[in-house]
Amino acid sequence: MGIGETVFLILVSDKPQLIGDPSQIEWTIEEGENLASFQNKSNSVIQTLIIRNDLSQGGDITVKAVTEEGREAKITLSAIVPEGISAKHLRKSYDRNHPDFNKRGVIYFDLPKDGDQEMAGASAVLELTFLPTSVNFRNVHIIERDKGCVPAPAEGSLAAPHDPNPAPVRLDNKNRLSDNIGSKKLISELRFYDLPQTYKWICDWNINVDGKDVKTIQTVEQHFFYDWIDVVNEIATTTVSKFNCSVSRSTEKNNKHLFINQSK
Repeated sequence: MGIGETVFLILVSDKPQLIGDPSQIEWTIEEGENLASFQNKSNSVIQTLIIRNDLSQGGDITVKAVTEEGREAKITLSAIVPEGISAKHLRKSYDRNHPDFNKRGVIYFDLPKDGDQEMAGASAVLELTFLPTSVNFRNVHIIERDKGCVPAPAEGSLAAPHDPNPAPVRLDNKNRLSDNIGSKKLISELRFYDLPQTYKWICDWNINVDGKDVKTIQTVEQHFFYDWIDVVNEIATTTVSKFNCSVSRSTEKNNKHLFINQSK
């Protein structure tokens, strides 16, 4: 079970007399008391178990039910924390009947569009999935934390500070969230820089509970590359990559974004 999940436990038997008086059933957590707790614990055939969402490490949880005559029943669950992140370019459409359903590659609305020749830059929206997908992390909130720019921003450098979303984001029912990558620079400004140039942002993806980071799931680098294709005619190319995804675009006439998903 993913951290933050609610588990309903029901004591059943094909011989109800073996259960006896439901009000006399005693429930206990034999193993993993630090991982889960009962919600509104009561003596009945039904018990609600809440797996903590602020765990940095998972483990086994063994729950025992004892009837009024001392008969025991046990179940062991495993509490799982997110262990990694996979990424793909966002689908162009999530409608299975749409012709673009199997196509991936979406640009961020606030960055240069296909065909733009005055603005260098490229962008993409990534679909991140938090692993393993065998459990559900819908009650987990994730936050991206800046860990610095390499090289540090300085005069003559295109390197810029990283300003990730300051608010935690809740994962959806498929353990996913979206991440925007990209960069832009006016050609009229780019001519004052020596190219090629490359830099990267380092960032942590953390589990966040009530404003506190409790676990770093993965540290990731976002890479940026600028260069001239034709310095005389001021035609530039830009590539941005993060996780296993990259996007490139030039400022040539009729340019388009090129999305690449590299297998790990």
